Amino acid sequence: MYSYRYLLGRNFSGGAVYAGPTANLLVSQVEGNSDYTWYSLIDRTISDRDVRFWIGLSAGFRLFNQ
Repeated sequence: MYSYRYLLGRNFSGGAVYAGPTANLLVSQVEGNSDYTWYSLIDRTISDRDVRFWIGLSAGFRLFNQ
């Protein structure tokens, strides 16, 4: 599984928040493997490998400015 994240954040006194989109690619030799995805924009079989691509969102917060 390959994932690219572009995150933007904002620091505050005592912590920070961040959010951004993710682009994800799953290449698997196990046929019909859908453990990591509940939807996909691209779902193909190439050279006996399942290839799935989807877009997601990552967000969170950090405490104590570590």
